[in-house]
Amino acid sequence: MTEALFAFACEDLARCVADPPERPPERSAEEEERFREAARVHGAAPLLWLRVRDRPAWRESAIGAWLADQHLWNGRRVERLQAELREILLAFAGAGVPILPLKGSVLAALYYEEPAVRPMADLDVLILPEHQEAGDALLAGLGFEKIFSGRKHTRFARPVSREIADPVREHPENPRLLEVHPRCREWIRDTEVDLTETVCGTARRGELLGARSLLPDTDALWLYLLVHATHHVLLNTFRLIQLADLVRLEPFLRRPEELAEAVDPRATYPALALLERYFPGERSAALRARLRERLAREHAGWVAWADGLDLWTVCYLNPAPWRAG
Repeated sequence: MTEALFAFACEDLARCVADPPERPPERSAEEEERFREAARVHGAAPLLWLRVRDRPAWRESAIGAWLADQHLWNGRRVERLQAELREILLAFAGAGVPILPLKGSVLAALYYEEPAVRPMADLDVLILPEHQEAGDALLAGLGFEKIFSGRKHTRFARPVSREIADPVREHPENPRLLEVHPRCREWIRDTEVDLTETVCGTARRGELLGARSLLPDTDALWLYLLVHATHHVLLNTFRLIQLADLVRLEPFLRRPEELAEAVDPRATYPALALLERYFPGERSAALRARLRERLAREHAGWVAWADGLDLWTVCYLNPAPWRAG
């Protein structure tokens, strides 16, 4: 029963975000509890509040008060993270060391109506290996300590941001990590998909949060987010906000299909299938159709698996993680 309630809550959440009704749907106490948990897990509570806060029935409801609270605290957290990112960008610009913000670091500041709408668990930046030593020294000077090193990224944190202050809100004092990527890459099963040349080769000089910085090209960022989303699908850690990120970028895209054609379609097709299921659009539908044709020739099982994905299946609320066929 619990699994069915969570599955329903995920679908209910997606419907509300995509096309919110004039008033909150009627839910039992247990359904309401599951809806709130789904909204937290999928990082969508602040976004849903943005969509419904001008509607009186939502503002006057218990769920509306909860959404407003989630939006408020997320705004405080994002403000703190962006202040730290600005410190980092100013230090790197002053030292002449290249740094490229990625994912939420760019999305919250440039592509959302207001930063408080986009939750940020951490800050993601790209520092190429040839600049790693200089980057480590700059981060140490800002009080960041290296706490983890892996094949995908190195994590840094300041000593004051390592304990959970509030487990049910995006609290500013919850752990704030900095993830430094030496390359833009993900692993799809055992296959490495490296987009470093695509992302770095199209980056431009600009300004972020009042500091000089490299900025990713929108087409390259969209492709990177697609591959990153598929990586999370395979880990059962996918979130609805990842689809919202892709939707936010769409008005700024030029020809991302050309970049996508050069990438293993297994790395983009699952995320496109979810995008089409919950936020259908002509561009993503056309690209998905082309990729399906390519995949069907050698990986028909992958296509069938991806076409059956839903939010419940791919998020960590699902207690029995599946694996692609």
